[in-house]
Amino acid sequence: MRKIYFTWDDFDRAIDIIAHRIRVGKYNVSTIYGVPRGGIIAAVALSHRLKLPVITTLKQPCLVVDDVSDSGNTLSKLNLSSESLIATIHFREGSKIVPDVWVCEKPEDGWIIYPWENKED
Repeated sequence: MRKIYFTWDDFDRAIDIIAHRIRVGKYNVSTIYGVPRGGIIAAVALSHRLKLPVITTLKQPCLVVDDVSDSGNTLSKLNLSSESLIATIHFREGSKIVPDVWVCEKPEDGWIIYPWENKED
């Protein structure tokens, strides 16, 4: 599987795009929940852009943020209501969960290495 290195600049651009799409889409969200590990970093960045508080316990409806919806297993375990909005940086076609907002398509043969991850793993 080929590694795809996602830089901090890539991350900042993706967060700006997500924030813009949420504003333009006039989604009615008042809090942000970051799925533990990769989603927490994106949630904090979106919190600053959208001026919304991050919550540490999932209370719906809210904006649920994760770095990627690959298989969709992580997001599907959250049992989200239709009132919650899902945003991810990456989305893979065929995932169980299709985010409401996403920026990049994850290739089937790619493994994304985000800037906060250990590049040697």
